[in-house]
Order: sequence, then C-alpha cells, then structure tokens
Amino acid sequence: MAEKNVCRACGSDQLGAFSGKTLSIDGQSSVSGLAGLQCAVCGEVFLDAKSQDKYIEACDAAVLAEREREQQELIRIRKKLKLTQHQAAQLTGGGP
Repeated sequence: MAEKNVCRACGSDQLGAFSGKTLSIDGQSSVSGLAGLQCAVCGEVFLDAKSQDKYIEACDAAVLAEREREQQELIRIRKKLKLTQHQAAQLTGGGP
C-alpha cells in the first residue's frame, strides 16, 4: 500500500480505502473480495498484502490456463496438417 496516503502513480493525496472490490484479470475472469486504497484522481489501485497475494495467485492461474489453451490449439493445428513435432518445428524455426 502507499505510504502516508500519497498516490505513487500521480502524487495525489486523495487515496480512499475500499473493500469488497472486484478486479478483472484478463477480460474473462475476475477476483472479488479485494481491499486496499484507490486514488480518486488517477484511479490507481493499491491492494493490501492479503488481496495482493489473492490477485497474483489468480493472475498466475489465468496465465497457466491460457498457455494450456494455446498448447492444445497448436497441437490441434499440427495434427490437422498431419505434421510431426519435428516437421512443425522446422517450418516455424523452432527446435534444434
């Protein structure tokens, strides 16, 4: 959280406490029940330690889920083109 209630983004002293806030992660999922401070001037949010951990955990899970979706899509495309992994790597410049 910000020290002495000064926004680290814009320097304003107009920070207000909030609780129960919901923030979007990737436009598809969100995290609710967050608490911290929000700047009334620029809108920057400073989460408390517990909320920050909760938000980071949800963001990490969203990244891993997206990687899995991308991996499955690449596998689907490769198989549709009837390419081995080695052949696909040669075409895309990947691999040894």
